[in-house]
Amino acid sequence: MLLRHDGFLAGIAQACLAVNPALIARNAVTLQDGADAALFILITPTPPTAIVCAVDLAALGLYRNANRLGLTIGTDLSVFAYDGIPGGIHVVLSLTTFAVDYTVSGCHLSALLIRTVRCEAPNMLRKTVQATYP
Repeated sequence: MLLRHDGFLAGIAQACLAVNPALIARNAVTLQDGADAALFILITPTPPTAIVCAVDLAALGLYRNANRLGLTIGTDLSVFAYDGIPGGIHVVLSLTTFAVDYTVSGCHLSALLIRTVRCEAPNMLRKTVQATYP
């Protein structure tokens, strides 16, 4: 999750936008984590109008509490996530997400594992790829 966090902050900086660190919920990776983080973030005096979630499950949990608070996704609140899980199309408004090609990712991970076994330096064992929109 650290790489996603760092990538998010780099993207925000590159776009010359500001982020309130108090509104970053770390380690929100389940439906319940997303629901809890949403409640914390959305009841602040000046809640954001857009939220980026590290994973789709957290975003779907966010949807739950946003709806309970009377917010309409797509009108009152924009939500973006990453994983491209099929469940994202079953909510109203469909989740905006970026997809992961798990077959390609599995190949990359197995190659990284082999390099780890061969004692390659850990800082060299990173592979990033461009996300796609499903």
